[in-house]
Formats: sequence, C-alpha cells, structure tokens
Amino acid sequence: MSRVRITDRTLSKQHDIPPDQKRIELWDNLLPGFGVRVTGRGVKSYFVVTRLGRQKIRVTLGKYPALPLADARDKAREVLESAMGGVDPRRTTPTAPKTIEALIEEFERRHLPNLKPKTQMQYRNALKNFAQRFKGRDPVTINKREVRAMLDDMVDDGTPIHANRNLAVVRKLFNWAVERGILDVSPCYGLKAPSKEKQRTRFLCMAEIKSLWSVLDTVHPIQSAFVRTLLLTGQRRETVATMRRSNIENGVWTIPREKMKGDRTHSIPLPSQLIELIDILPRQGDEDIVFTHDGRSTFSGYSKLKQRLDEAAPMDEWRYHDLRRTAGTHIARLGFQRLVVSKILGHVESGVTQIYELHSYDEEKKTALQAWADEVFWYCGTTPSPE
Repeated sequence: MSRVRITDRTLSKQHDIPPDQKRIELWDNLLPGFGVRVTGRGVKSYFVVTRLGRQKIRVTLGKYPALPLADARDKAREVLESAMGGVDPRRTTPTAPKTIEALIEEFERRHLPNLKPKTQMQYRNALKNFAQRFKGRDPVTINKREVRAMLDDMVDDGTPIHANRNLAVVRKLFNWAVERGILDVSPCYGLKAPSKEKQRTRFLCMAEIKSLWSVLDTVHPIQSAFVRTLLLTGQRRETVATMRRSNIENGVWTIPREKMKGDRTHSIPLPSQLIELIDILPRQGDEDIVFTHDGRSTFSGYSKLKQRLDEAAPMDEWRYHDLRRTAGTHIARLGFQRLVVSKILGHVESGVTQIYELHSYDEEKKTALQAWADEVFWYCGTTPSPE
C-alpha cells in the first residue's frame, strides 16, 4: 500500500506499473480511506474505502481529470459521513438519467437557475440543438467522435463561432454529469474549440466619435442619451439599457451584482455632463427606468437605431460593444493607469488579488471618467476646452 499526499501534480504525472501488476493504488495520507487507482493504460479513478457497520465497502467516485481533485475529496467526505451515520452511500446515488433529454432536463432544473436570464436562454438553445441531434440516446453511449462530428457540421454550415459556443455549453453539461456521479467520463474531454476566434480590436477614433455625436442630435432623446451613456461610461449594452434612477445616488451609479459578469456590484461615478443629461430625460410610467419609450419596459430596438446611425454617419463597421473598447482605449490615452481602466470596465482580478484587494477606486474612476467626458464634449464642440 503506497501512501502519498495526493495532489494535482501527483495525478498529472505518469506512474510506473510493475510488470507483474495490472494497476496500482495510491492512498492519500490526508484523508483516510481516499485514494486513486492507476491502470496500465494510465486511467486514474478516485475511490474511497470505509466501513458500514462491520462490512468493509469501496465506492468509486469518478475519473481524473474529468472530476477535479477537490471535488473528488468532497465526494469522498460525503461517503465517509454517510457510512458513519449508518447510511449505505452506494444506495443513495440517484438513478442516472437514461436519455439525453432526461439528463438535460435535470441539468436545466438544477444548474440553469444559477445563471443570468440571457445566459440561460443561450444554454437552452444550445441544449435543444444537442437533444435533437442525439434524440433518445443514453448519455453513456455518446462518444467524442460524435460530438466532434456535430461541431464539424456547424463549421461546414458557416457558423464556426456558433460551434464554439455549443461546445462550451455541452462540455458544461457533461462535466456537471461527471461531477454528480451520473457519468464516469465526459465525451467532451480533450475536445478543442473547432474555430479560432479573433480578438476584436475595433474602437472609434475621436473624429469618428465627433461624427457619431453630431447625428445623435437627430434621434429620439432616449436613444441619444443611451448611446452617449455607452460611450461615456464604457459599460455593456444590456447593463446601460436597464439603468434605474434608484441605483444612482450622489452621482454614483451602482450596478447590481446580477447585472455584472463578475457577480459583484459595480460602481460608476457619473461625469457631471451625463448626470445633467439623465436628469432632463422625459419621464413616463415607471419613472425609475432611465431609458424607456413606454414607461413600462427598458430600452430596446438596438438594430433599428444602429441602422439609422450607420446611414447618417457612415464609417468603418462598428458595434455597440466597440463603444466600451473605445472608452477604455481613450481613457488610457489620457494617461490613466491600466488598473483604473480595468476597474471602470468592471473586470475581475484573478487569483488572491480579488480576495484581498477590495479598494473601490471610486475617486480614481471619477477623475478618469470626468476627464473622458470633458474630452468628448470639448472635441465635439459642445463645451470649452478642458484645458
């Protein structure tokens, strides 16, 4: 019996199997009863051994790397706790779904409520396509070659990015099934995105901003203020469209965590020009909604507005999201540090930084956003020089 401290490094390296053995077992010296079986082909399976009364039992937890080590330890602890309580952990595992439709139904019921509404819709569309492709199939029988063929068909149909998005959703589905012990391995393991995505670099130069700014005076005030808010704050389209007056206090717009990708509240100190612009917007119905045409629903009609702007101010192709990149690029050009730009855009720091560095940077963001607004209003000829 070989006892080691099982780590990701331990699992990732190759293990020599003696010629007279078909497999070896590594026993963890941190969690009693927990271990990994390694076969001659390199397949690594987690297991836990414990006692149920006087009977010694062994429970297989899943395979590495489909099941991460941390999750395997958690499952092992659950097994040990069940056995200590006199409950046979082998009989508490729910019956695995026998069809892909049943698996998707359970996944949507348990996982999708944790996602944002827009993401839920994207997941449902991708899973609907997958269910149609493998209608009635037992999830266990779906293999990597078949998933790859589905992705290749999407690429051949001229939708390579759609194929990438579908793979991400399907991979999440099967990883979830592996984590819950429904499947031992995911057919998506080792599959790479079928298409390489080019990072978009389009942003508007100041001359283009001036051209766009001038035609905004020809559209409805709500539409004009919406686009100008996108440009001056650098926030995402859906986030700006759902702005509410109750979330603006003392000139600071607090975006609820459910509206942010990083699942954190985000504060944007609004420049004085934008505060004035929002204050004079017409109010109707639900006065809390800033951008609304009917007083009941938030702003929509993006495509029609974009088409009208393109016709009035022809320039190289741009998207609403490019205004976010435009704001970030020009704020950096004005001399503000990249960290301040990142904080304005609401990017989440990685690693331990996001845990221990919780400074709001509100003053730094306020200074940068005001400078950016001053630059835009001056360049577009609506205020004196910011100098």
